[in-house]
Amino acid sequence: MAWAEAVEKVYKAKSDEERAVILRRLAATEQSPVAAWAINLLGKVNPKGTAEFLKSLAANEKLSLESHVVLDLEQASFPVVGEKKIGKYSKLLGFCSV
Repeated sequence: MAWAEAVEKVYKAKSDEERAVILRRLAATEQSPVAAWAINLLGKVNPKGTAEFLKSLAANEKLSLESHVVLDLEQASFPVVGEKKIGKYSKLLGFCSV
């Protein structure tokens, strides 16, 4: 039920800004499958400030492993200069070869 309610809130948002706020709140939800979905969606639509938000979220070790893997993969899709592009969780699980 929580999953359906989260999706409904995102799609019923009145503006892109409101949608981004809701997605960021959901993405930071600890131990929730909704978080990985929100992280993935943020990476796809890329509202202003997404790269910085995802980078700060990567420090939250209370997120589920699934959320961290999705976070690693989304961060890898952003242009980064002078930093590793693939996160430790994706490498650890063998999702990416780096």
